[in-house]
Amino acid sequence: MAKTYDYLFKLLLIGDSGVGKTCLLFRFSEDAFNTTFISTIGIDFKIRTVELDGKKIKLQIWDTAGQERFRTITTAYYRGAMGIMLVYDITNEKSFDNIRNWIRNIEEHASADVEKMMLGNKCDMNDKRQVSKERGEKLAIDYGIKFLETSAKSSINVEEGFLTLARDIMSRLNRKMNNSGPAGGGGQVKISEHHSKKSLFSSIRSPGDNGSCFVSGNSGKGPGFYFFERKGGVASAGWRRGIVEAGRGGGGASNDPTEAVQEINSSS
Repeated sequence: MAKTYDYLFKLLLIGDSGVGKTCLLFRFSEDAFNTTFISTIGIDFKIRTVELDGKKIKLQIWDTAGQERFRTITTAYYRGAMGIMLVYDITNEKSFDNIRNWIRNIEEHASADVEKMMLGNKCDMNDKRQVSKERGEKLAIDYGIKFLETSAKSSINVEEGFLTLARDIMSRLNRKMNNSGPAGGGGQVKISEHHSKKSLFSSIRSPGDNGSCFVSGNSGKGPGFYFFERKGGVASAGWRRGIVEAGRGGGGASNDPTEAVQEINSSS
């Protein structure tokens, strides 16, 4: 089957727990907002295809857990990311201070040429603001990255943020290709702007569910798999050596965990 997109971009959302990463993802992928806070367990993703400069861009957007206990798993996804959004909450001073720590994680785990953008979320809550827009702009300038204040609830600058990052990635790829042809052929199938796949990890987000989800990869200790598991109502995650599995559908090992999920996603 011919590809229905010209480019596949893998984006990553990182930042402290509770800053609104999942809400930003839902606003962009489904144009929806949920007032109920459910902390992300491990990692989740959604897909949306957009058109930029006449090219179909398939955005595979990974939403990471902000809690420290999931850090070993989530950093494994930095490697395959082409663009990373650093998110803080303008009503939470600590989440802003921790942006420097998240940038250090990028420098340690991501590729050197990854595109970055910083988002100050919840700008609709100006009466509870702890971080001024000027401080956000200054920090972004210090690191040489773009900055926007956003609101997933009020749909402020969410679309602009994701599309700006995608456009920056495409510009970098075009420079690398020295004006050569696109990386992939476009098909004739019409694609909806808003599109998402059910996450492989949705089972561990539902209290009381049993089951395991696996993503193949390499932790530096040899082949194995990252696992996300819930047994008896208790969630656990980590790395296991041995036979490699990918989701529930099988699959081969990959140095980039997102590749294993992409294979399942493409075949489902």
